[in-house]
Amino acid sequence: GAFSKLLSARRIKTIAADGDYAAIGKLYRKITADRETNILPLIIDLANPAPATGMNNKERPSFLNRIKNTDIGLALALIHHLCLGKNIPLCSTAEMFSASCKNLVIEFVPKTDPKSQLLLLNKKDIYANYTSENFETAFSKFFKTLQKQPIPGTKRVLYLMQRING
Repeated sequence: GAFSKLLSARRIKTIAADGDYAAIGKLYRKITADRETNILPLIIDLANPAPATGMNNKERPSFLNRIKNTDIGLALALIHHLCLGKNIPLCSTAEMFSASCKNLVIEFVPKTDPKSQLLLLNKKDIYANYTSENFETAFSKFFKTLQKQPIPGTKRVLYLMQRING
């Protein structure tokens, strides 16, 4: 919610999507109390986003279709949840983001990170392909990296990317 509020303060319409009920609930209570109208908080599991619904699946478009071609996506502390927590390949995450946003700020969280280690605590580490090099390769099929910034005090890296071909 903190980053969504930064965007909202600049009058940028923002969808704050997270699978964490508590985080979205806290954000909802805050924006309701502050009467903010630029943030739409949604509980969404990006590994299983809301599908199109209604008659012939045409009454309400899918979540991914509704956010198609947004100006910018923020994927902070997310990629490890999708890849290590939900077993989604890097190439699939890259494709999803390319369909949803023109520009992307994404944080790569390596396997050695304490939060990644928590995700791997009770499961077999079958994620030899989850590396920063493979992350960059997967995303380079859809995005051009404009900037790459290590996050001080961690092994995490923040990327600013722009979708290739529009």
